[in-house]
Amino acid sequence: MFIGYTDFHRARGRRGGGVAVLVRHTLPCECLTPPGTDPLEAIAVRVFPPAFPSMCVVSFYNPPSALAHAAQLVSIVRRLGSTAIVAGDANLHHELWDSHPPPAEEAELLAAALVDTGFEIANDAAQATRPSGRSTSSPDVTACRALRVSHWSSTPYLDSDHCLISYSVGTEDGVPRLANALPRRKKATFALRKADWPAFTSQGEELLASVTTWLEFRRGILRAAKRTIPRGSRANPKTIWTDEMEQAESTPLAAFNAHLASPGDSVPRAEFLRKREDRNLALRRRFTKLLESRAKKLGADSSPSWRYLRGMAAPRPHPLESV
Repeated sequence: MFIGYTDFHRARGRRGGGVAVLVRHTLPCECLTPPGTDPLEAIAVRVFPPAFPSMCVVSFYNPPSALAHAAQLVSIVRRLGSTAIVAGDANLHHELWDSHPPPAEEAELLAAALVDTGFEIANDAAQATRPSGRSTSSPDVTACRALRVSHWSSTPYLDSDHCLISYSVGTEDGVPRLANALPRRKKATFALRKADWPAFTSQGEELLASVTTWLEFRRGILRAAKRTIPRGSRANPKTIWTDEMEQAESTPLAAFNAHLASPGDSVPRAEFLRKREDRNLALRRRFTKLLESRAKKLGADSSPSWRYLRGMAAPRPHPLESV
């Protein structure tokens, strides 16, 4: 019993466990019935914030034993309203939220459903959600649609082998965003000047002839690139990193060190989270300007179709038929 909250939960058994969603008692809400969630553990709640559209919140736990759980979770995702957030332990690994282990077949199914239905992954790829001495992974997924997630943070938790995940959620302001595209320092993987571009075009057309989702589109381009473009130099790679981006990345370092020195103090932690968010905004802004300048060199105009170029850089989750 949580005082001040409306409790929606699905217990696993008498010993506890399961999933829950807590809503402040001042907010109108209702419990939804997810379709066919056994053995998947899931609870869905619709919240009615004042002066804002209703919002669907789904909390889930996908046990690692059965193989059909991903299909059940996909069934829930496809039935949610236009504004929704889905969060839980998927026990599945995919490059959209976890680049550590190789992706599973069931994870491809879930990732395709999230992308096709307009969800964006809010996870910070730099923060693992399940660190351990032997391996590090991020089986926990946070996905949102028509919402803005900020200050996503993964903090070690004493009572679980998973981290405690926290974030702020706001309504979308209508500004197109670069989904999952915070630029990071990565060494060059392709030597573009040595590429066999006719072969790339031919194989790309062949691989993309029957795609129906953005995820398949992205996968086809990468496959064609790996077949026709040689690997780049890892010793001295060319990079898009600029002095401005270098400064933006180094800004939160002092705040992070202060947070480590006083882990129990909320003030240094709040300052670090604020400066990290400022860094992310600065990196995305610089990356956007870089894409715009390169698009202009290629002859692209400033019409609304620019948003689709941005979507190509960091696949904006829309079905192909809507473009």
